[in-house]
Amino acid sequence: MLLDATEQAQENFTIDPFAVEMWWQDEEPDFAGNDVKSTSDFDETEDDIMEKNLPEARRGSVLSLAKEIPQMVLLGDPGSGKTTTLCYLGYCFAGDLLENPCTSTPSPVFLELRRCSPERTLWKLLQEYPCLQENLENYLQNEKILLLMDGLNEVQTSYQEAIDSDIYDLLRRFPSVQVILTSRPGYYRYQFDLPVFRLQSLTDDQIVEFLERNFPESDKGKAFAKVL
Repeated sequence: MLLDATEQAQENFTIDPFAVEMWWQDEEPDFAGNDVKSTSDFDETEDDIMEKNLPEARRGSVLSLAKEIPQMVLLGDPGSGKTTTLCYLGYCFAGDLLENPCTSTPSPVFLELRRCSPERTLWKLLQEYPCLQENLENYLQNEKILLLMDGLNEVQTSYQEAIDSDIYDLLRRFPSVQVILTSRPGYYRYQFDLPVFRLQSLTDDQIVEFLERNFPESDKGKAFAKVL
């Protein structure tokens, strides 16, 4: 039953989100949410990259990038699908494990960072998973889990400095651990030495395809797309 559920979930996520590596640094974050620019305000052309003598930006589906790059930050504007993308990755990695338990694919662990607080640190949140309570360090050390950390920008104010410290400590102690961290662009300060990717918006055709596949009746999906 679990495998069937995973396959069904993957079938619903037919549109693999697309991301492009970023070479600029955003302005200082505005934690009050005032005047935060969207990622579209910082688009760089290939000529801009060439002028800076930077290597060609990596780009591709988020799933393929996640399988090639063990650690990354994924930025996206509000409503761009950051949480959905992490759920999609979790389904895909879990599906690979269910089909082939002997594979080296890491087990996805989804972490809502907004649940962290001074009382419930990142480490305590990790240990709330029963399967991680006794073997957490072993899993982290031996690349057995993929940490899907969602919503760095959603961490409560009283824990913002501490969460940065906890993530930095995690990366220092377990440099080979696989991590994907999401945030809004205006809140991320490039405090971690990780490649940063920008989640791309769906094209009009992709939106129509998604609505057609997820509406109970495809005709109603098309009609709704026209309204949009």
